[in-house]
Amino acid sequence: MERASFLKFVPSDMFHVKHPAFLFPLSSSPFPQFAIIHLMKKKLLLINPPIYDFAAYDLWLRPLGLLYIGAILKNAGLQTKLIDCLDRNHPEAPKNRSDNWGCGKFYSLEVPKPEVLKDVPRVWKRYGLPGEALKKEIEKARPFDAALVTSVMTYWYPGVFEVVRVLKSAEPGVPVLLGGNYATLCLDHAKANSGADHVLPGNSLKGLYGLLEDLGVLDKNSYRPGAFADFPAPAYDGYRNPGHAAIRMSYGCPFRCTYCASSYICGGEITLKDPEKVASEIDMLGRTGVKNIAFYDDALLYNPEGSIDEVLERVIKKKTDVFFHTPNGLNARFLSGKTARLMKQTGFVMPRISLETADSKKQAKTGGKVESGEFLTACGYLREAGYEKGEFAAYMMIGTPGQGFYEAEKSAWFAHEAGAKVSLSEYSPIPHTADWEKVQEQLPSDDPLWHNNSAYPLFSVGEWEKIREIKKLAVELNGRLKKKGGDKREREAGCFT
Repeated sequence: MERASFLKFVPSDMFHVKHPAFLFPLSSSPFPQFAIIHLMKKKLLLINPPIYDFAAYDLWLRPLGLLYIGAILKNAGLQTKLIDCLDRNHPEAPKNRSDNWGCGKFYSLEVPKPEVLKDVPRVWKRYGLPGEALKKEIEKARPFDAALVTSVMTYWYPGVFEVVRVLKSAEPGVPVLLGGNYATLCLDHAKANSGADHVLPGNSLKGLYGLLEDLGVLDKNSYRPGAFADFPAPAYDGYRNPGHAAIRMSYGCPFRCTYCASSYICGGEITLKDPEKVASEIDMLGRTGVKNIAFYDDALLYNPEGSIDEVLERVIKKKTDVFFHTPNGLNARFLSGKTARLMKQTGFVMPRISLETADSKKQAKTGGKVESGEFLTACGYLREAGYEKGEFAAYMMIGTPGQGFYEAEKSAWFAHEAGAKVSLSEYSPIPHTADWEKVQEQLPSDDPLWHNNSAYPLFSVGEWEKIREIKKLAVELNGRLKKKGGDKREREAGCFT
């Protein structure tokens, strides 16, 4: 029995049907030859792959772009099934513990290192839902009309490749669509090696809509929002127990930092959602049991209309009981005293203020996003709002091209003296950034695995030892501050990769 693409020879005013249908013989039908049964909706499988890396930790990781797409496709009348291999609360995932803020370790399994990384003296692991459980979940989801696979870090592509292989083995004739950051930043590599039938780079949904039309999955007159401001809430109903969630109130970034690819991925403009819409999304998550929500905005505080203040005021009015987290960092330039007070009142835990470096020349060269004086002012606002020393952090980068180690040490002390914990992030070379042009020729090959900050080969053995010393300094300085507002991982170093 095949699905009919539309109804033929059956008066719609008699049966009041709006969707295609199956037609098959049935003697009891008012038409002896046929009876009608509503056609099942087209079904799409959405997958967030496992991670292959030297280290991985669940710091509010959610495939937010995929969840927005899932919500859009549901509103367009399609059926979707989510398989998030990084969902630590998945029924098929081995049991694990979460800290007070919903974070924790992924299930992991040691696996052989790729040949290009064989000389890196660290253990290579697969993180996330076990391989057999992934196959089982895909088998349970059959049949489906297409599979959408997302991607995040460029050097996490081995997990993407695994998912594509499993999909092709389970449903050889079903098209696999690959999108996300890796597909955008390493388009040629993804097209040549991933095995996906279609690779969709960039942030525009027009290409996805058009492709799904061509595949006969999406109707050309279906619901399809254009700008992020019109997006529905992300589809967290695909999780049995999400534990934590990520959201955005804005999309894009107005800055052009030399080390960041946000403007290339998201485009040059920043788009804001209506504050009431964002507050309602937060309230909905809170009412379903989610207690920890991370903002994924690249420039959360950048909004000329004061949108973040309006969102938080509505959260207070709705009496939504959640905690907020800012893993991407906050721009000190736009943090006002009012915003700091609202953050404290609504439960922002360990706000991370982006500093990157305290060197004024380096600040200007890397994009001019913040100045040291603005950072100090922001820290002052947080203190006035009720945050104690050690209850907020300074997001700093280490190992950027041209950065001296004395600069990194000086920056760590600068942040510490302002009352902030030092949150270190090791530099990773990212394609399509200004810094990429300076370092790409020094990489051993064009394999994206070399983008990993654990394998980044531009330092000598002596330089790596110096980096370890700076990390130890961060641990020491953070230990001097009051141990409030964070979990053990935050207290020990604040080094997030």
